[in-house]
Amino acid sequence: MRKETSTNAVNERFLFKICKLNSSLAIIGGRWRAQIIFLISTGYDRFHLLEKELPNISRQDKPFLNCG
Repeated sequence: MRKETSTNAVNERFLFKICKLNSSLAIIGGRWRAQIIFLISTGYDRFHLLEKELPNISRQDKPFLNCG
């Protein structure tokens, strides 16, 4: 567990406060982030469409597809 007063924690809180995109990126799973963002940007805006395009995504990571 990271200390809340560490430089990284302070910087992270600042970035989340000023940039809403950071919050969104934190929600989306790290390993699948690029693929999910690409698919959403090309019109795949429904859970079942994303799930169909990412057949290898694990059950554990699937909640990240439905974060909206």
